[in-house]
Parts: sequence; C-alpha cells; structure tokens
Amino acid sequence: MICEQYRNPTNARYFFRRLLWANLLSGGHATYGGLRTYEPYDGGPARGVQGYYTANRRGTLAQGAHDYIHIHAFFRDTGLTLVGMEPRDDLVGGNPFQAKCLHKDGVYIVYAANPQGSKPDTDSPRVEKPEVTIQLPEGSYAVRWYNPRMGTWEKERTVSGPGARKLDAPEGERVAYADWVILIREKR
Repeated sequence: MICEQYRNPTNARYFFRRLLWANLLSGGHATYGGLRTYEPYDGGPARGVQGYYTANRRGTLAQGAHDYIHIHAFFRDTGLTLVGMEPRDDLVGGNPFQAKCLHKDGVYIVYAANPQGSKPDTDSPRVEKPEVTIQLPEGSYAVRWYNPRMGTWEKERTVSGPGARKLDAPEGERVAYADWVILIREKR
C-alpha cells in the first residue's frame, strides 16, 4: 500500500502541502508516511524527513512531500518559530478550509489554501488568485506573500490597521493554481 494513497488524493503535492501547513498553523505537528519528521532540521545527523526519497524510490510514497523543503525555507528566511503562537482562524474569516492563521506579538502567519472545491482529497488550487481578509489592530504592517510550492517570496507591501484589510495575492503567472503563505509583521 502506498502511504500517500490512504485517501488517494487527486493532487498529492497540494493535498499534503495543504495538510501540513494547516496542521502547523493549528498548533500541531504531523508525521509523514511513518517517517521520522520530529527531529530538529539542523540538529546532528538527523536532517529533514528521514528516508523520504528512499520511500519514493521504493514506491511507498509518491512525492506528496516534495514541497516540505519550502516549509523549512520559510522559517529559516523569517527567523520565526511557532513557539508561543496561537491559532486565530477567526481573524481570517473562521473558515479553516479556506485560510488558517497563527498569531503572536504583531506577527501573523496565514495559509491561504485557495481550493477549487470543498473536498481536500480531490481539490487542486484554484486558477483565480486568492484574497484573504484579516482583522488587524492599530498599526502599520509589512506583508509578504510566500509561494509554498516554489519556495519563493514576493515583494513586500504595507497595510495599516485597525480593521478588516483585504490582501490580494501578487499578479503574474505564479499566481495560477497557487496556494500561498502570507507573513504579516507589525512595523515598530
């Protein structure tokens, strides 16, 4: 049995990318296909998801976690950890199938799943660019969009609070069929 096909997702990379980002922004930590995923990425001889590529070659896994490396890059690039962050889906509309939010001290991490349907096992990202409305307190905020499929950042923009602020994904070819992670940091 192929571990990734327990639910037989139509778009394995999107399904597992969406699953892990949603899990992280809910305050959880998933394992992957029974492989070791809990060690610190840069700690000692254990690095990343242990045995992932071997499991792909054996046919136990089918490349669903190819984008997980970009999760490490996101946290490396931002210098953030999830320690002390609280799930706050209410700040982005309260529909966890559309957007997940984690928050602490003027920092918000939002995952915009941008699904084309309502069934995670058959969904792909929509062609239309996502938009997320977030409730922000008083202040000025730097907003950066991160493509979790490509591991690339888009240009920083600034928004101000208080109140509901609509954030539109960047324009361009990379927007098509894209889910996004949005980093929002209060400027101090």
